[in-house]
Amino acid sequence: QIAYDAGFNTVSAWIKRNKTEASTLIERAVALNATVIDNKLARKLASKLKVKKNGKSTLPEKLLRCTTKNPEEIELFILEGDSAGGTAKMARDSRYQEVLPLRGKIMNVEKTESLGESQPVIDILKSIGFDPKNPKGKLRVGKIMILSDPDPDGPLHGDTLVHTPK
Repeated sequence: QIAYDAGFNTVSAWIKRNKTEASTLIERAVALNATVIDNKLARKLASKLKVKKNGKSTLPEKLLRCTTKNPEEIELFILEGDSAGGTAKMARDSRYQEVLPLRGKIMNVEKTESLGESQPVIDILKSIGFDPKNPKGKLRVGKIMILSDPDPDGPLHGDTLVHTPK
């Protein structure tokens, strides 16, 4: 106990004398910790986002695929709930529109699970063709549309968000 207290007092005294250096050291430690966490998440996602497994596609089971093979023509509709997915399945143009029904909003999932462990997040990343080894690479879809109802528990509040990847 005495050795610990003496060491702590020495470090404490150094911090008081060298505030700028101590602040820089703390900032670097925080940045290093964030990098370690990001790398762990990237490795975890990479293992879950394998493109092929036993020669079969690992796209989510709930994804309703379209017939076109041209990524620029594919429109992915991400929907809240299986009931909305059924309606969208009947209304879509199966030549170029895909539908992915999710169990609730992503913001709800983020509150309860680690984002890397969230099956809806993994399903979205698989559906768009995200490659964690090449995050700036081409996606398998040309447009992503998120359709959500106006519940106050999500960020969209009933709006339709359309994102066209570059």
